[in-house]
Amino acid sequence: MKDYISKTKVNIRLATSIPSAIRTKFDIEAGDELYWDIEDNKIIIKTKDSIKEL
Repeated sequence: MKDYISKTKVNIRLATSIPSAIRTKFDIEAGDELYWDIEDNKIIIKTKDSIKEL
């Protein structure tokens, strides 16, 4: 299995948290929105800033 920065687990309410290493690197704060997509059968998660750059 590949080594990852971190992992999360979906809880019984289908919620998950963003690992602190990811929040810090991408300056994600409470209330920020993340955009989920599928590209080439892979889950892609983008921040509002990364969408502006596209």
